[in-house]
Amino acid sequence: MLDRHSPQSGELGHFPRLPLDVLANIIGELDPQHPRDAYTLRSLSLSCHSALHFSQMALFKSVDVVLSSRGSFSQRVLRLKSAVSSPRIAQYVRHFKIVLDVREQDCGPEISTALGELGSLLPNLKDIHSFTLRCAFLKSLVRQKKCLDWCSLDPAFRGAVEGVIASPALVHLQIARVEKFPLNVFLDHASWIDLVVEEPYVIDIRIVSPLMPGAAESKDTDVSGVHRTIAHVRSYSVAEGSRGSWPFDETYCVRPDAVLITGFDYPFNLSNLRRASVYWWHRGAARDTLHVVPFQLSLRSFACTGTAQPYDILFQGLILWRDSL
Repeated sequence: MLDRHSPQSGELGHFPRLPLDVLANIIGELDPQHPRDAYTLRSLSLSCHSALHFSQMALFKSVDVVLSSRGSFSQRVLRLKSAVSSPRIAQYVRHFKIVLDVREQDCGPEISTALGELGSLLPNLKDIHSFTLRCAFLKSLVRQKKCLDWCSLDPAFRGAVEGVIASPALVHLQIARVEKFPLNVFLDHASWIDLVVEEPYVIDIRIVSPLMPGAAESKDTDVSGVHRTIAHVRSYSVAEGSRGSWPFDETYCVRPDAVLITGFDYPFNLSNLRRASVYWWHRGAARDTLHVVPFQLSLRSFACTGTAQPYDILFQGLILWRDSL
């Protein structure tokens, strides 16, 4: 506090100048996710030139955009785009996350336009950019659809989603509760750090042909040919099988004796595989793994869990994998 007899005491708003490193440490203690701290950071950026850089760095370090079924969002998206489009602001963004938490009736022109605007920002940003698409539903509504049918969505909306996914700046993707989402949309991209899906509403894959004779006729096999497949970044993780219909089987359960690792059609680009994780739930899975995962792709790591024995056939494949590194 200034002394009342100080020659500077009569100058309103005058304070001793803080070293920039001290000012940066003080602002660094503020949490932009907390309403009061966010208000303080906004006030500092508007009123103090010395604090402008540090306060905006904290405010725009993490940007989360949630487009949900509640209310209009077009104006909010346009305001955000006008701010983040500035090269000075864009340099502060380290985490940019887009979440589509929508119902099928929401996937119209407005959200398609908003998503296209957000997708256009990704190439201008650096570091981690995340995109999540999931079906929004209220548990209190029993008859409400709990999954988005990709094929029935508006073509403009599907194009906007695919445009975001195709962005080379995208490094994290999550698809949740979406039926018939085309696997080749994201397997053709090699830049992702991670890809996450939620069970039981995962990704719809069709069997090309069973690897075990007679499996298609087995009563324990999903006769619809729909299996669950989980893909990770530069990795391919297969965890398949359950009885019942897809995807609205409320009594979802995995039966270890009914699971069959199967081959996949090859419009899918597997040349970017660098890590594979296969869950074995039946006898002979080690042999089938060699058909599912082509080891000549120079995999960087391989992980297996489950109960299948023996491992000798897999080891033959691992030798090929090791020699290809």
